[in-house]
Amino acid sequence: MYPESVKQVLIYDIQLTEDYAPVDRLTGITVPTLVGFGERSPQSMHRVSTLIAGAIQRATLHRFPGQDHMVSAKALLPVMESFFLGEV
Repeated sequence: MYPESVKQVLIYDIQLTEDYAPVDRLTGITVPTLVGFGERSPQSMHRVSTLIAGAIQRATLHRFPGQDHMVSAKALLPVMESFFLGEV
């Protein structure tokens, strides 16, 4: 499914998210922030993304349907455009 180079990074990312991220450090962020995760990503990434979005005052959480950890540009760019235009 993933090339070997991506597998190595993904293993590291999963290890980082197995224990919850230190989200208390994020509570001071006050700018609009887009937090996203791929629907097919490991559940640990879903949980951490939700925690991060909950800790940031003006965060928007977006689940990318059908996507895994490597969200495609086709799925990502329209969401980013809407976010930066203030539509979400």
